[in-house]
Amino acid sequence: MRKRRRLIKLLAAGLIAFLLAGCGSDKPSDPLSIDPPPFTDPTGDVLGAHWDAHGDDASSGTTAPVTLYVKDQKGLVAPVTMKIPMTTPDIAQRALEYMIEGSTSSKQLPDGFIPLIPEGTRVLGMDIVEAEKLAIVDFSPEFAEYDAKDERRIVEAITWMLTGFPTIDRVKLRINGEPLHEMPVAGFPLQEPLTREIGINLESVSGMNLASALPVTLYFKSETSDGFEYLVPVTRMIERRADKAEAVLQELIEGPELRGLYAVLSPDVKVLGVSASDDLITVDFNDYVLDPEFRILEDSMQSIILTLTENGLGERVQIKVNGNAEVLSGNQPLTQPVSRPDHINLYNL
Repeated sequence: MRKRRRLIKLLAAGLIAFLLAGCGSDKPSDPLSIDPPPFTDPTGDVLGAHWDAHGDDASSGTTAPVTLYVKDQKGLVAPVTMKIPMTTPDIAQRALEYMIEGSTSSKQLPDGFIPLIPEGTRVLGMDIVEAEKLAIVDFSPEFAEYDAKDERRIVEAITWMLTGFPTIDRVKLRINGEPLHEMPVAGFPLQEPLTREIGINLESVSGMNLASALPVTLYFKSETSDGFEYLVPVTRMIERRADKAEAVLQELIEGPELRGLYAVLSPDVKVLGVSASDDLITVDFNDYVLDPEFRILEDSMQSIILTLTENGLGERVQIKVNGNAEVLSGNQPLTQPVSRPDHINLYNL
C-alpha cells in the first residue's frame, strides 16, 4: 500500500510541469526504425544479444547500439537507438554523455530531436551496485542549469535509458558527489531511487481517482515530416481491473490522447482472449488486426509486444488471430513466442 501511495505521489508530482510543457512538429529518413525482436527457440532461450551496463558484449567492435531517450519536436521523451563509439568500458556512462545537449549525438539524432541533459554537464562518475541493480550517477554542477518545464523529461530520459540495461533497475542522482533529494529547479522528488514506475510522457489524469487508479505504459506511433517512424511510450492512468492484460490491450486499441501520436491498432480490433503461463502471455485477436494482405503490420506487432512486456505481463508474447498461430509480420512468421526487442527506433543503423 505504501509503495502504491509513493507511486501515485511521484506520478502526480511532475504532472503539472508536464502538462504546462509545450509540444511541437518534426524530420529524417529510414524505413520503420524498429529492430525485429529476437525470436525464442522451443526451450525459451532468446536468440539475440543483451548488453549489460559495462558493455561486456562490446569487445567485438568499436561501436555499440544504445537506446537513448531524447526530446522530439512534439516535446515527448522518445527512444532512439544509435551506434555510439566505445571509448570507455562503461557503456551506460557513455550513453549518458550522448544525452547531453551539444554532445556529438546532437548532430547525429533525427532532425528536431534534442538531448535533454543541460549543455556543459559532465558525468563525473557512475557506480553500479550490482547486488541492488542500482546505478548512482554523479553530474557536474551544470546539470542544474535547465528550464523548469523540462525537469520531469530529464528525470524520465535518464531513468528510462539506464533501466534499459538488464543490470540496472534503479537510479540515484548526485551533483558534485552530493546526493539529490529533489531536482534542483522545480523540486521533482528524488528521496527514493528512480525506477520506471515514475512513468513517461504522462497523459492527463483529469477526473481520475488516483487512489484507485492503475498506471500503465502504452506504445504509440509518431513520424517526422520526412518519414522517420518511431514508437513512443506513454503512461496512462486507468481504472483498476482484474484482467490487467486485457485492460492494457483495450487502452492500446483506444489510441493516444497526446497530440502528434497515432494508434497502431484499428478501432475494430477485438481481443478474443488472453492467457498467461509462466513468462508467456498469449493474445488472440480478431482478423481486424491484419492488413489487407493478412499480415500484422510491424509497428502494430512491436507496440503490442513492448506494451505487454513493459507492464510486467510476460517476457514473451504469442500472437494469434482467430485462434490461429500461423501469423505473418511482414514476411516473418510468428508461430513461435516473441521476446521483447533489445532496441527500438533504430536510426541510421
